[in-house]
Amino acid sequence: MTVDESKSVQVSASETGTSPSGSILGATDPERQKRNYGGYSTFEATEDYRFYRPIDSYEGIHRWDPEFEWTEKEEQKIVRKIDARVCTFACVTFFALQLDRGNISQALASTLLQDLKMTSNDYNLGQTIFLVCFLLAELPSQLMSKRVGPDRWIPLQMVAWSLVAACQAFLKNRGSYFACRALLGLLEGGFIPDTILFLSFFYKSKELPKRLACFWISLTITGIIGAFLAFGFLHIKDSTGGGSWRYLFAYEGLITGVIGIIAAFWMPASPVQTKGGFRGKDGWFTEHEEKIIVNRVIRDDPSKGSMHNRQAVTPKLLWESLKDYHMWPIYMLGLVWMIPTTPSTNYLTLQLRSQGFSTFQTSLLTIPAAVLAIITMIGITWVAERTGQRLLCGASVEVWNLVLLIALEVFPERSMPWPRWAILSLLVGGPSIHPVVVALTSRNAGSVRTRTVASALYNMSVQLSSIAGANVYQAKDAPYYKHGNKVLIALAVVSICLFVAAKLYYDLCNQRNAAKWDALTSEQRETYLRENPVLTNKRIDFRFALRRSAQFLASTPDYISDSPTPTMVIGLLAITAIPTVTGTSLGVSEQRKANQRKDDERRMAKFHIDASSRGETEDDAALHGKRVVLRDSKVYLDHPHPSNRKTPSHTAQAFYIDYPELEETKHLKRGLGLVTTISDDPPMLNWIYADKDTHELKYGNRSQSVAHVVGPWDWADEEKTVTLEQKRGFVAVEEDDGAWAVYFDRSGDELEGVLGQQGKLDNAFAPVNLKRVLVEEPAQPQESSGSNNNTS
Repeated sequence: MTVDESKSVQVSASETGTSPSGSILGATDPERQKRNYGGYSTFEATEDYRFYRPIDSYEGIHRWDPEFEWTEKEEQKIVRKIDARVCTFACVTFFALQLDRGNISQALASTLLQDLKMTSNDYNLGQTIFLVCFLLAELPSQLMSKRVGPDRWIPLQMVAWSLVAACQAFLKNRGSYFACRALLGLLEGGFIPDTILFLSFFYKSKELPKRLACFWISLTITGIIGAFLAFGFLHIKDSTGGGSWRYLFAYEGLITGVIGIIAAFWMPASPVQTKGGFRGKDGWFTEHEEKIIVNRVIRDDPSKGSMHNRQAVTPKLLWESLKDYHMWPIYMLGLVWMIPTTPSTNYLTLQLRSQGFSTFQTSLLTIPAAVLAIITMIGITWVAERTGQRLLCGASVEVWNLVLLIALEVFPERSMPWPRWAILSLLVGGPSIHPVVVALTSRNAGSVRTRTVASALYNMSVQLSSIAGANVYQAKDAPYYKHGNKVLIALAVVSICLFVAAKLYYDLCNQRNAAKWDALTSEQRETYLRENPVLTNKRIDFRFALRRSAQFLASTPDYISDSPTPTMVIGLLAITAIPTVTGTSLGVSEQRKANQRKDDERRMAKFHIDASSRGETEDDAALHGKRVVLRDSKVYLDHPHPSNRKTPSHTAQAFYIDYPELEETKHLKRGLGLVTTISDDPPMLNWIYADKDTHELKYGNRSQSVAHVVGPWDWADEEKTVTLEQKRGFVAVEEDDGAWAVYFDRSGDELEGVLGQQGKLDNAFAPVNLKRVLVEEPAQPQESSGSNNNTS
């Protein structure tokens, strides 16, 4: 650390919200209390010694002016301009990051594993390799970004990883998959802290966390947009009818590459270096606006003027942060709190596929979880900041996860897919405490040097938790991952305990510091502050962030005015509402179509038809187990084995298919007909129907059957019992030759009327149910199309 930095750190305005004295001078500095929140100038007293001169090489030194004043209205206007041109584009670059690192889950919903001959364990290993490389690149990437400037380094990163992301379209095996995931992790690692560094050039410390919340929202929105992109790209097939995931990687890599090239000409080096590129020859800001940006940022945190924007950071900062044991509880939280939801997030598409949803339905059904994540993250962040109970809010998030994980664990395996989708969506879309913990890291660091490295270390601990979470679900535990869910339940309990323990620890530290501080006289306090000029979280006047800050309580309008949340949330919800409703509707529609297709496939399955009787009489017992056979255009019951039949007959092999109505009978809408084979060589098909006059079951082609009761045929009792016109009313009647013919009791009078007309009232008869017995050979669709030649 340089001497200049040491002098600047002690007067960082970002620390004043955590000190009971408000600043180094505390109440003894009347001029410092004259900050005008509602007047015309930001500061009335610029002689305050916090405003040290930046170093000569600082890029904005020519705009620094300790005497400069501006109005609050001017500052708000500039913040809005920065939001539009800097923060918004940063969200776009985040979109590119998440698009390329997250589309692997969309590819997983396609045929990626099958095409590369991989298992889910291979997928897990690839994700672990990616996360390890991402983790290893965090600190080196941040140091490189500080050395060459984020405006150069970030576009270079984006273009480089877009090439690797696009090259995933050419994956051949698990080895090439592992190599690409490793390169992607190395190139994407450090992007988040690099971007935060870039934003720190433009924003004050209290403004930055709220913009970061927009980042994480933008990542969630990427999940929504990515689902729609995947829905389109996964419809593209190669010449063999597969490989749609290759187009997904290629086109989304191309999108990122274009954004990276735009970034090279859009991102300025600093607020005072905006001329050129896509920013125009005059730049974004006037000289007056540049002075406002520079002076407001330096007055907020003078340490930002201790280095210029292309000056390297020494590794000593890492060691200083590691020694700060007050930050260890937050690092421990980072290692655990994300794990309970990580496997469900990574395997959401795979679990939905296992529930019977198609590739395209799966892509669309991930959208509601993404939208819910936005809403819950905004909600938990607002509650945490409003109540000040940030760590207890973190514990409540884990309680949410715990309840849903238990529900997932005890939910019956053989159940409807929609309830399981709902549980998974609530789990994946549950509240994220990430923005709250990141802000807590910054607030509890107590110094610029610790804050800089602690943010990176916390992010690294989160990446480690992602690595652990990616390996909880194992292939042998698929598809419901019962063992993995038990592990997640245990970790959710551990995380709850860690949040509560961290809250108790920081509460105890505050109580001890307060007791020591309150025991000092005014003179002793001034002596202590002079002898301990460097602000750190080890000072006894420091308070860890557990309650709402004094500024938040005293000036709610000021808190709201510098926050983009109210307007941006409305916009984000408006943006996500349409795709959410559309995506869910499309998902439901696709599910209905898929169910219809599956239903059609089941109905096209050939089956024998066996009789089932009550067994109350001898005739009932004799008929039970008999099989439907065909001869002489009529339907009979006979022995299942042809060799045991007295009269040669053909065993019916039936299946359901829509009856092809004539033009004049379309209005009848008789639905499914019952088609049966009537010979094996040559193969011929006919329709089974009930004679409208005699009620006998017969078979014939369309011209023979169309005037009779041809449908609707269907099934009941879990697809086992054959029905006609939603009735099970079939009756076996013994003919004069001793054969048992099958009739349809359409009138419900046990055929008394029609048998009387035929002179068969004295014939033996018995009510029967007709049962489906599936034939092992599946139905061939071409037979149904060929039936037009034989049944019309």
